[in-house]
Amino acid sequence: VVEMLDRVAAVLGTTRSGVVEMAIRSFLEEHEHYTREHNCYGLIVVRSGDDGEARNSFLEEFRDIVVSSTHYHVGSGCVEVMLVRGPSRRVIELERALSLAGCTARFIPIPSHGERRRGGDGGCR
Repeated sequence: VVEMLDRVAAVLGTTRSGVVEMAIRSFLEEHEHYTREHNCYGLIVVRSGDDGEARNSFLEEFRDIVVSSTHYHVGSGCVEVMLVRGPSRRVIELERALSLAGCTARFIPIPSHGERRRGGDGGCR
């Protein structure tokens, strides 16, 4: 792990501590929305080996928060990029449902204009 930290730090022009701080900040930005009820806006990137059947059921079940979705075939699996907007509770439910179905899902908040400069909480308001 130390060697990997050193390699990443060198590429990014920072220290091990800098890499750890970036990782923690990124993790907290992605998961802060778990801590309180609010409206979220962001992307959920999903990786699966699914043929698309589960994808369609999730899109139908969560159509109230999935604004748009794009599906890609990558090697023997699939990647779905969902633009989501809505109550954090529903975003969390979608993430959990995807995880329970064996998918790897990552929520990426989209900050509204100027939020990062003010120290905002990304796409979670």
